[in-house]
Amino acid sequence: MTGMATAADLSLRSDVAHLYRRAAFGARPDELEAAVGAGYQATVDALVAQLAHPAAVPFTPSGDPKNAGPLVPWWVDAMATTATPVVEKLTLFWHGHFATSGMKVQSQALMYRQNDLFRRLGGGDFETLAKAVVQDGAMLRWLDGNTNQKAHPNENLGRELMELFTLGVGNFGETDVKEAARCLTGWRVDQNGEVSFAAGRHDTGLKTVLGQTGDFGADELVQILVGAAASARFIAARVYSHYARPIAPTDPVAADLAEVFTGAGRNIAALLKAMFLHPDFRSRATRTGLVKTPIEWAVGTLRAVGAHAPADIRERLNQLGQLPFDPPSVGGWGQNLYWLSTAASLARWKFVDSVASLGPLLPLTSVPRAERAAATARLLSVDGWSPSTANTLGQALDQPRILFALAVTSPEYLLA
Repeated sequence: MTGMATAADLSLRSDVAHLYRRAAFGARPDELEAAVGAGYQATVDALVAQLAHPAAVPFTPSGDPKNAGPLVPWWVDAMATTATPVVEKLTLFWHGHFATSGMKVQSQALMYRQNDLFRRLGGGDFETLAKAVVQDGAMLRWLDGNTNQKAHPNENLGRELMELFTLGVGNFGETDVKEAARCLTGWRVDQNGEVSFAAGRHDTGLKTVLGQTGDFGADELVQILVGAAASARFIAARVYSHYARPIAPTDPVAADLAEVFTGAGRNIAALLKAMFLHPDFRSRATRTGLVKTPIEWAVGTLRAVGAHAPADIRERLNQLGQLPFDPPSVGGWGQNLYWLSTAASLARWKFVDSVASLGPLLPLTSVPRAERAAATARLLSVDGWSPSTANTLGQALDQPRILFALAVTSPEYLLA
């Protein structure tokens, strides 16, 4: 953008930068310039289009095959270097939504396959994704699918499928949970990670779920659950809460998005597009409505300087409290205040100090001293700095690494 920027120019730039921060992991200066030139609607279209053809991210197994640890630097590096960050951001969302821990799964291969499943199916039909998840080897091990047989139904997967994955609390009863467990009987994953269906272990009797009766299996159960009106509102609220600001399924925004989602055949890409175009998405409440999770913050910081994940990224993220493939529970990770603590601030500072040496800080040193704080804002796709942050940055204009570290640990950058 050349010449004197108008109020409309600045507003568009702010909107597009906000979109990139939420849809992806932030925009580099060249990406932001191109997107501003294209306009907000066209940028939404281009970003959502990334979901149509998600590229595979190969992984070479290493170390103990039961240990998911090697997946951490692999995936963080993929998120930091990908040409389709919208795909990886959505994969990260599904990893939190269908939270599964490698500590219990005890299989590097199964955790990789699940991650790949989220990448391949995450932007398409939600019903297809949910059906794949309940038959996924990592999920079956995580929620005890192996012990779910007609003689002794295990309710874990059925309960979480309803409460956390498709409907939300209050939209099903205990009888529905018991009947769902019967629907899911028969699926197994062996010691080699191979998933199979043992017909002799499956309950073929009639089941009644959400008022519908039949000889239901896993696919029919998922179809019933995602077809419920409560499911569309629940998923819309979960997606909006991750990308925009926390809302409940009863929020009017959730109702607006649920209508579009249902009308589009529960297509996730259509839901994301409707969200990014919803007036509330660009509201002040939404712009200040989220604190970056440690993974989002670390990846955005790496992308800003064009750096790969450092060798100790697993240790760094563990110190920050969010380690991929190791959620604290089936409910995933918390939000906002969950990530703000003195210990986290120290861990961020240590991380970014090492990252600043991995990538070039030329954008901060190639401009006059007086312009370096503004250049840092452009590098991070931040609109600008508050007086207090500007004052802090002003004391480090001759020290690019410290200037960068202060900027990425500032409130303006931590607010996603």
